[in-house]
Amino acid sequence: MMNGASEIGRNNADAFKLSKILIFSFFVLMTGMYICPEKIKLFCLIYVFILFVYFLCNFSLRIAVNPTILAWAAFCILGVLFCTVWNYKNLGGAIEFVVSIFIGLLTQIFCRDLKTKKRLMYMILAVSIIAFIGCIIQLIAPEILLKLNPITLGAEKYNIFYSFYKGNFLVGFSYQTGVTGYYLGVLAGFILCFWLFDNNLSKGKKILLALLFAVCFVFILLTAKRSVLLLVAVLAYALICYRNKKNIVKVFGVTALMGIALLLLLLFTDMGRSLLARTFGSSPLTGRDVIYAQLFDMIKAKPIFGYGFGGTVEMIKGFTNGHNIYFQVLAENGIVGFIIIMSIFIYNMVISFKAFKNVDQDNKKTVLICIYLQLFFLGMGFFGNPLYDIYPVVIYMIAVGIVQNISMRGINNERAVDI
Repeated sequence: MMNGASEIGRNNADAFKLSKILIFSFFVLMTGMYICPEKIKLFCLIYVFILFVYFLCNFSLRIAVNPTILAWAAFCILGVLFCTVWNYKNLGGAIEFVVSIFIGLLTQIFCRDLKTKKRLMYMILAVSIIAFIGCIIQLIAPEILLKLNPITLGAEKYNIFYSFYKGNFLVGFSYQTGVTGYYLGVLAGFILCFWLFDNNLSKGKKILLALLFAVCFVFILLTAKRSVLLLVAVLAYALICYRNKKNIVKVFGVTALMGIALLLLLLFTDMGRSLLARTFGSSPLTGRDVIYAQLFDMIKAKPIFGYGFGGTVEMIKGFTNGHNIYFQVLAENGIVGFIIIMSIFIYNMVISFKAFKNVDQDNKKTVLICIYLQLFFLGMGFFGNPLYDIYPVVIYMIAVGIVQNISMRGINNERAVDI
């Protein structure tokens, strides 16, 4: 009897060690992609290898093939197939896109237990804090970035960083404002959910989180990413209204305060006035209208299955992506691909809101963070290309995976895991 208990203890200890290695490797992957973008392929290769080792050594894991996994597989197969049919030269780019989806799905599938997935989510928080720290360093000690970033970014991407830096945009450790802005938006979501929905926090900690959110919002403004600024403001307003839905006076007060604060930031800061000038100037879409016109031509030319992955890079002149994942999916994957991807997004959101409605109080905050991350990803899809970058896809997949775990088990009173 004792030998059996000892064996189980050893197996549990080994599984815990393996999960710690996996969690650390995930942190290295996400941090590496942010700080050393030239080494993305190397970081991905190492991470996938560790994922498979984790899976092979953890024999208790079971892979459940759910409808979304089959839908992702169909989406990827059709995209690669029609890329090969219409322009095989784009096959390299198509495979890179499939690999990013593959990494996200592997993380979602292999990390079956809720505890590991929650810890992966907190690694996302850690990387977003690194992005936040990079912004602080740029403001108070920029010489550190000017010495460090040439080493981490490489010559080509350091030149991109330096052009943003000279323009007084916040970039931090990254090479462009889009990446830093995305992580700041992710961090804002974590801060919001802890501030509003963690009932165990003292009043002092809640005030500190409110101040941190305000600083984070100002940093987003200084990246000049209008889409992130708008999305975070809308999601923050929705969360605050939901939190105070029984107090209509408070909701009106919050509406007035947020409106005044945003107006002051836009009217009385250099970056705010610049954003207003861009938004209400002669070219508010900053070239997106040209991109969208070319995308619509692609959609009309091949409406059913599209041009396949990578078609946008080939067909659109002067731009590298569609700056709208929905139009780009229609152009590259046609109506069939668009129906598949929208079915995935809608199904995941329905599951998430059902989980939030039914889950126990301990897990409610976690589900809310996951809903925020999904909505942030989908919202950014109207303005940028989060579907076609590895880091937002992986963040989205983990958020979805956590909700799937909680919806299957959390309703049955699974204990929440505090990190």
